[in-house]
Amino acid sequence: MSIQAVAWALEQTIPDQGAKLVLISLANAYNSKSGRCFPSIEQIMVEASCSRATVKRKLSWLAENGWIESQNTFDRTGRQLSNSYTIHFHAGHEGGVQIEPDGGLNLNHRVLISARN
Repeated sequence: MSIQAVAWALEQTIPDQGAKLVLISLANAYNSKSGRCFPSIEQIMVEASCSRATVKRKLSWLAENGWIESQNTFDRTGRQLSNSYTIHFHAGHEGGVQIEPDGGLNLNHRVLISARN
């Protein structure tokens, strides 16, 4: 969990309230070392108080609007695991986000980056 990522998500102006709740859930699962998050749909459903169908729609909306990127992940046998998500922290925050050497986020820097590896 990254409290800085959650704080960033809370500050964003997103016209779709359900999408904002899903973004907050993704931020709650953000791993600052990998720069990604791996929550299950079920975890997002609980945290965002949304149905499975709504979570999937909101994830698509967030991707289409540049807030996140989604990648399917699989184990060695080819079984699908939870998707991997990259949050594009520069999508809405003025000044952007910088990932600090300790893995934390500094929301005050003017450097624009995403949380990609």
